[in-house]
Amino acid sequence: MHVLISLIWLTLLTNIQSVPAWYKAQRDAILSTERRQSVGSTLKLTSDEEAVNKMIMAAKQGEIKSAIYDDSNYIPAVHFFQGRKRMEQSKVFKIIQQMPKGAALHLHYGFITSNAWLVKNVMYRPNCYMCVKEKVITLTGFYLTPPVDKDCTWIEISSERAKSTDIETFDQWLYNNLTLTVDNPEVVYPNINVIWRRFLQYFQTVGGLINHAPVLKDAFYESLKEFHEDGVQYLETRIGLMTPYELNGTTHDYTWTVKTFRDVVNEFKQDHQGFSGAKLIIGGRKRYNGSAILQEVKAAMSLVEQFPDVVLGYDLMDQEDVTHPLLYYVSELLYPEAHKSNLPYFFHAGETDWLHIHDNNLIDAILLNTTRIGHGFAIPKHPEVMRLIKERNIPIEVNPISNQVLKLVSDMRNHPAAILISQDFPVCISSDNPAPWEALPLSHDFYMAFMALAASDDDLRFLKQIALNSINFSRMTNKEKASALQLWETKWNVFIKRVLDSHNTFTEV
Repeated sequence: MHVLISLIWLTLLTNIQSVPAWYKAQRDAILSTERRQSVGSTLKLTSDEEAVNKMIMAAKQGEIKSAIYDDSNYIPAVHFFQGRKRMEQSKVFKIIQQMPKGAALHLHYGFITSNAWLVKNVMYRPNCYMCVKEKVITLTGFYLTPPVDKDCTWIEISSERAKSTDIETFDQWLYNNLTLTVDNPEVVYPNINVIWRRFLQYFQTVGGLINHAPVLKDAFYESLKEFHEDGVQYLETRIGLMTPYELNGTTHDYTWTVKTFRDVVNEFKQDHQGFSGAKLIIGGRKRYNGSAILQEVKAAMSLVEQFPDVVLGYDLMDQEDVTHPLLYYVSELLYPEAHKSNLPYFFHAGETDWLHIHDNNLIDAILLNTTRIGHGFAIPKHPEVMRLIKERNIPIEVNPISNQVLKLVSDMRNHPAAILISQDFPVCISSDNPAPWEALPLSHDFYMAFMALAASDDDLRFLKQIALNSINFSRMTNKEKASALQLWETKWNVFIKRVLDSHNTFTEV
């Protein structure tokens, strides 16, 4: 096969040499114009960056050429569950994994702390119970006395583990109850509604763990640690108006949650000098009624006022096809403006395959002055929306693997963000909910963006630009942003040198 491909490329090159000069000039002009329009095209690379660029582009072109006549070999063309292990062996991925990625701007607390950590560091704890129904864990929680439930049996996990003759197998069973990953995703999750039910079940299962006040503190810290280790220096994460509980059953209000998050972030920054910080976006559910959303809007307004250095604004989330559109809540969402208050919005919108149904959320998001757009999968279907986004420079938070796992797209090469990237729209790459599908905090999504959303000849400049975009499109203050950019540049230069040094060492050997 490799010999055949080489012969085809050789034939193509021979034929190109016979193309008339005038034709080639016109063709090259079109290609050049397109290349100048894509994300990162205006960046200039240093000589060291050019050397790294040659390395990563040789690896990228190698992966592409090996899959031209059998795209089952092309990792972005297959489901993430089936391609992840191959991806992690890719030279492109190994370089991307090392790079400083800037910020992750579209995340959800409860879905970003790895399952391995939950199993090994939370389920081990005393008084941690699981509710098991037909060998499936449906609920978890910390109790002095577990609930009595006719539908399932509450079992203390540490006691059950102690009785096990094979601890490793027992822990794997716990892990399997959390992960969405399966070998045959197309069979297990045949449509979007099935995968969303399993996705929401994940949060129901882990909710009793991560809403426990002592765990919440540790999970905040662990999430920052995992993202930092994956090259992320700043986070903005959505979080509901949580009321964490103590072992005795007492609860804290959501003000306590925000203060705890702030304290954990400050502690983490002291422990890790290469970290810029993290902030919160309050998230509501599009399945609530209007009065409930109005109460959340008022609470978010209060939190932004009390904690302007921590709480950024408000969002509405859920499976977009089957819940209320933004238009349903317009009166509630206009409440701050009517009361001379500023509540920034960060709306999920266009996370759908449909046209002119709930994808019209994009229009309402823009009219409601959204700060950024979450997902925006349907944007290219709306020419006027595209024009307004470009004109107003509204950043789009693209989450490639989430869109594939939740069945908006199967072959990542068909992801509509490729259209936005080719026209230099304000795009940043994030990971949404990496924990349920065992993705790294950001590296897997960056690989997908580079290998499938970007053009085959988009290079290191694209990767550099989306990292810069993530910081520039964040809601840090100007002072924080300047400091973060300076820190990122230092990290980037170290990354370039490290890649060059490792390549030179390999070459010498």
